[in-house]
Amino acid sequence: MTGSSVATVLSDKIIEETVKRLSEKLSKGKRLSDAEVNTLILVMIVKRIDDLRQYIDARITDLKDYMDKRFEYLENMINSLENGMNSLEKRIGTLENRIDILENRIGALEKRIDALENRVE
Repeated sequence: MTGSSVATVLSDKIIEETVKRLSEKLSKGKRLSDAEVNTLILVMIVKRIDDLRQYIDARITDLKDYMDKRFEYLENMINSLENGMNSLEKRIGTLENRIDILENRIGALEKRIDALENRVE
């Protein structure tokens, strides 16, 4: 155990024993001193703070998990868009090749028409 965990365990034991002692005193019908009442109030405040800390830690963990999932989703969307763009670029390249082929064929047809016109004249 580390020094801080030993201190935490000891302080928890001390608080537990103090609350137990005060509970026994109350169960016997004895009055608590102002210091003892203040001790109980402080114990309740510390307990509440610990509960809130645990709640906040759980919420932060949940939020981190949610954000990780959202970032993963966005990365997948970006990858999908990049794949779509690559596919479009390939299709555009194919269309450009087809247009070049058509231009060459039209050029060849124009030459043939010109040759036929020259023969007819």
